[in-house]
Amino acid sequence: MNLVFSSTLNVRNKYFIIKILVFVSTVSVILSLTHVTHDVRSSSGTNNSSSLTEAVQLGAPFYVQHYKANLGKPEPSNETIAGNFTGQGILNGNLNINAEVNYTRTFRDNDTAFLQGDTKFVAENEDTAVYRFDAITNYDQDGTSDGSGAAVFNDGATGDLSFLSNSLAIYKNRVDSSGNGTFLMWLWK
Repeated sequence: MNLVFSSTLNVRNKYFIIKILVFVSTVSVILSLTHVTHDVRSSSGTNNSSSLTEAVQLGAPFYVQHYKANLGKPEPSNETIAGNFTGQGILNGNLNINAEVNYTRTFRDNDTAFLQGDTKFVAENEDTAVYRFDAITNYDQDGTSDGSGAAVFNDGATGDLSFLSNSLAIYKNRVDSSGNGTFLMWLWK
């Protein structure tokens, strides 16, 4: 009887040992796969970060406008004025554009102004593109100003300007102490 019991115990021990080995192997495989997956995700994140950095390289502006401005010093804080003007610029180095601008400007107490509004680009052949914008302009003691902003084009651009539909642009503008202004815009894709 001892022999039968001993033999049964041996078989149970073998099955137990096999179960332990299978369990340990399974856990090892899962842990190694988890580590590999984590490494792939980490390196993918690094590549994505690198490509995001490259995307910020904007190159030459796609729109350039020179204008004359009556700059002046900002008015009292929180005063908002509305206005409009028309300017002319060059798109992609060869397309003449009229820019029809409507804006509101709110002066702040630190020689800055917040601007928002909309602009309609009209090409010589009457193609159009419209964008909304927000910007901050800083006024300097020497009578100059520097501004930067973002523009979101709507989906209705036509003809030669249709590439602007549903796009985002950023821009900078500067006015010197003589009132000579330069506006530069980059398409951000």
